[in-house]
Amino acid sequence: MLTKLFCFRLNTAGVIIAWIGIVGSLFTTIILGICLGNIDELVKAMVKSWNDPDITEAEIRPYAIIVLSIYLALTVLQMLASGMLLIGTNKERHLWLLPWLFNNAISLAVGFIYNLSLWIMFLSKHMSFLSVLPSIILYFLSTAFSVYIFYGIYSLYKQIQATREEQRPLISNQDQVHHINPNYTST
Repeated sequence: MLTKLFCFRLNTAGVIIAWIGIVGSLFTTIILGICLGNIDELVKAMVKSWNDPDITEAEIRPYAIIVLSIYLALTVLQMLASGMLLIGTNKERHLWLLPWLFNNAISLAVGFIYNLSLWIMFLSKHMSFLSVLPSIILYFLSTAFSVYIFYGIYSLYKQIQATREEQRPLISNQDQVHHINPNYTST
């Protein structure tokens, strides 16, 4: 397990990552809301840039709405998970970190599958490996960065969990003492 993440204590890194996630998700939510509000202009620009007479705006519009809506929902879930990461880190409640861990584990898996399919598509179109190589290198660097952050937050989860388990016997022993020897005072 890690003891530091980017030269910060795990708690500090957890708070920083949570705030970056909240602010980034909020910004992305606003952008996606603007895109959904101006979907007609966005679809016109997409069709115009593709320059394909077989593709019409009416065909693209429903798919664009669906994709943007799904991405908006996932962004809101990421914002909630980052908020829970912030609260869990501050209050030292390990279970509050689980939504962030699950969300990012799924994101890593989906990202891997998506990039693998892109590489297969590029290579099946007989593109040279050297033309795809920069995207492969960028993907591996970003994935390594994401896995490092994920492992750091997982280490924070385990650290908080261990701390809570150490404190639990102390709390339950104190409760038992009060029940066995009640403190009756007369006034």
